[in-house]
Amino acid sequence: MPEQHAVPKDQSAVLTLMRLWPYVKPVRARLSIAVLVAVVASCLGLVIPLVLKWMVDGPVAHRDPGGVWLGALYLLLLGIAEAFLFGIRRWVVARPLSGVEASMRAGLYRHLQRLPVSFHDRWPSGQLLSRGTTDLMLVRMFLAFPLTYLV
Repeated sequence: MPEQHAVPKDQSAVLTLMRLWPYVKPVRARLSIAVLVAVVASCLGLVIPLVLKWMVDGPVAHRDPGGVWLGALYLLLLGIAEAFLFGIRRWVVARPLSGVEASMRAGLYRHLQRLPVSFHDRWPSGQLLSRGTTDLMLVRMFLAFPLTYLV
């Protein structure tokens, strides 16, 4: 069974995330754009309840079917704009973060090749690489989605 490395109790989550900085640094501009686009898209999503309130208090309360259709058009346009912005955010970060994952994977492979053979004898064949590459994929997914909203 491989040895488990304990994380020091005084190391914060921010310091742990900062270890990703050398890999993320080349794509920081695209990540910043993705954060900005996500904020704008989220703000558009917050406008939708206001339009619904306007529709209920205005056209629905006054029995104006034309106003309801206008409100429905506003909701449709807001929904399309929000979906478009989410698509732009995904397009901006998808390819660069795949490159980040590839460089992290290359670093992992370099490190594994420098380890003594006795280390590799303790691990079942393929388990280490499988777990490592799965973890790197999860890191890429974290950088693409939750980190954007965390900011």
